[in-house]
Amino acid sequence: MTGSKRLSREDSATLHLHLWLVALNRTLSTAIKQRTSAIEAIKVPSQAGTLAPRQAEMLFTSLDRNIRNGAPPLADIALTRHESEAEHELLRDGPLAPPLERLLHDAGLSAFERAALLITVAPEIAPEYAQLYGYVVDDLSRNHASIEVVLRLTQGDNAHQGTRRRRLGPGGALRRLGLLIADDLLATSLKTRLEPAPGLIEWLLGALPAPPVPLSDARMILPDSVPESAPLSVLAPAVRCLATAANGAAGLWGPDPGRHDDTVARLAHALGRPVFQADIGTEHDNWFQRLEHQAAMAAGAEAVLWLETKKLPPLGTHGRTLAETLQHLPQRVLLSGRTPWRPTTFMGTRPYVDILLPAPQETATWPLPADILPAVETAKIDTRYRLGFRERATAIQLAFTERQTRSNGEIPNFASALSRAARIVSTPGHLPSVVQVDPERNIDELILPEGLHRQIVEINALYGQTYRVDDTWGFGRLTGSSGALKALFTGDPGTGKTMAAEVIAGAAGVALMKVDLSQVVSKWVGETEKNLEAVFDHAEQSRAALFFDEAEALFGKRGEVRHGTDRYANLEVSYLLQRLEAFSGGLLIIASNLRDEIDTAFTRRFQVALHFPRPGPAERLKLWQLAFARAPLDSGVDLDAAAALDLTGGAIMNAARMAALLAAGEAADRVEQKHINAATERQFRKEARLMDVSQPDGLSVARARN
Repeated sequence: MTGSKRLSREDSATLHLHLWLVALNRTLSTAIKQRTSAIEAIKVPSQAGTLAPRQAEMLFTSLDRNIRNGAPPLADIALTRHESEAEHELLRDGPLAPPLERLLHDAGLSAFERAALLITVAPEIAPEYAQLYGYVVDDLSRNHASIEVVLRLTQGDNAHQGTRRRRLGPGGALRRLGLLIADDLLATSLKTRLEPAPGLIEWLLGALPAPPVPLSDARMILPDSVPESAPLSVLAPAVRCLATAANGAAGLWGPDPGRHDDTVARLAHALGRPVFQADIGTEHDNWFQRLEHQAAMAAGAEAVLWLETKKLPPLGTHGRTLAETLQHLPQRVLLSGRTPWRPTTFMGTRPYVDILLPAPQETATWPLPADILPAVETAKIDTRYRLGFRERATAIQLAFTERQTRSNGEIPNFASALSRAARIVSTPGHLPSVVQVDPERNIDELILPEGLHRQIVEINALYGQTYRVDDTWGFGRLTGSSGALKALFTGDPGTGKTMAAEVIAGAAGVALMKVDLSQVVSKWVGETEKNLEAVFDHAEQSRAALFFDEAEALFGKRGEVRHGTDRYANLEVSYLLQRLEAFSGGLLIIASNLRDEIDTAFTRRFQVALHFPRPGPAERLKLWQLAFARAPLDSGVDLDAAAALDLTGGAIMNAARMAALLAAGEAADRVEQKHINAATERQFRKEARLMDVSQPDGLSVARARN
């Protein structure tokens, strides 16, 4: 093909697939001849529905030979020398690697699994294959691909039948990735029908540009995922238990679930076998069916079954039944979580090791060359987000994609791209009770008294050192939480508390998650605490800045119990006190307009408590100037006079916007003094406050009084 016109994607894929179908045809031809010979050998008259004596003897002789010496050999499904040369030309001259070749590299399929895939897709290429399959298994009603057909046609493969059957089961790569679909999720019998995934044929023929299913399993942690990481010494008992007992189990309990990926990857590396992360969902009716299915997938892949206990039901009715289901699984099981889940029915029936993990003492390794990004930069990102190794790999991929799509292949600022990617990866899915705000305003736009402004800047520096202080220096063990910084902001409405929270989140490079109290507080007993737990977990997982505004509604003082509802209100406050103290791994900011209404027990749980005063004349002038920084302002406007009025920053922004609206409504080219006067007067009326307008020049020199 050298020197000829370059093949299209469709032509390259189709030619490559047909090369391998020719190899399949050679093996199928041999199988057909063997079947024909067997039929000819036992052509002896017999009564209907019976076997003649000679037929029975011939069948037994064939059966005995197969059991003793293996089935009659078939040619392995492989290319001839000439076909291999043709394949080499296709791989060299094609625009991309043909899909069948990608399956070997991207999905990691073995030669046997490629042959099984060929056998299964062949009837969709040419219907004649289906009839020939029925002939090979001596049952024309089974004219389709099946486990038996694959086993018959792959007898030339070096793998024994047990290995081949396991690879065709639910845990084999073909079915686990969804490339092949069985008529039953757990079916492994010879008659199990196998079909290609929807869209697979079109992709193999080049009609689709991308595979219809992912070619890698995100649930599988391979032994070589983190080869540079040595196993933690604390994991040694778990490694011994899982290595020596085929049904061994271990529980790993630690304070930082975000790093369990790294711990489990080290365990897999030490064991030399993969770990399969199961997810049984939250629906009670499907727990046991999903667990059975995923346990079969893990067993078929010879992997340890890993369950995160946070997703498991409490050890009540459903939890106990689930534990009994786990008890009967004939395989290695790993449990992990912040809170232990230790059912006696499970631990007492198999070798079990229980391990309390220490807080992480080191930053993670990012697989990046130093010339792309120095280790000190990745350490900063790791300290901020604390990603697992799979999340780090995804962040790197996103950063390189941004580099290629926005920077023409150059790397002008890869640290910023990786930081943005880490932030995206660390932010979990939507939670109705949380509104995510992408910080846009910076510290220069936050107008506060000098001392308070300096303390706001200092919060970001303090947050960047939380893991060092809490983990390395041991303060997390003493205080009960790790990697968190908690701040309380108090002050009148409009004094900058919400904006300060946004500025801090932006400086820290994390999202601001604002709690929607209408979605959290519930009239039903226990629902408020449940909703709050979801909010705190969401923030800890994403390493975001969690922000409660108007916090006195939740963090109010506990009172004397006079009515039944008072007791439940006090329980909510008590829960918040405990959860606030245990909050780890992020920024927590609580803002309140009424500090006296906050329960005093909350105060000691904050590392930072700041009061936001009403702005003075100097701050108010800066706020007016900031408000009109981009607006067309008339030269006769006196902002000094406007700054003399006692308004908060939020009120000034509202008044300035109203002045601009009034000007635009009159089709004026500029915002004039009269517009500012009118807008300011409206703002005072809205706040139900009086103004002194006795001066000759009216509102331009007005003074406010309460």
